[in-house]
Amino acid sequence: MPLKKGGTVAKCSLIRILDVDSGGVEIHGLVDVYPERTAEKVIRSLNGKKLHGYRLSVRKWADRTLMVGGKKKLPDGQTACKRRRNLEISIT
Repeated sequence: MPLKKGGTVAKCSLIRILDVDSGGVEIHGLVDVYPERTAEKVIRSLNGKKLHGYRLSVRKWADRTLMVGGKKKLPDGQTACKRRRNLEISIT
């Protein structure tokens, strides 16, 4: 799908994450935009905007599995996994 001012949306997926323990729901959109220069402009223009009363947080995707063992160090020296347990994830 071409963008208005150049660039192309090559792929788009919506991910619905339900935290079974808390009942909270998060919606994430993954969008592949080319070329890279256009993707960076899209991120800058959409980040912080409101959509249906919700503020958008738009950023470049980062693969968290690249962290050593999928873990990061906490300030007190403990290690904790960034992943949450008991999630239901559906992708459309």
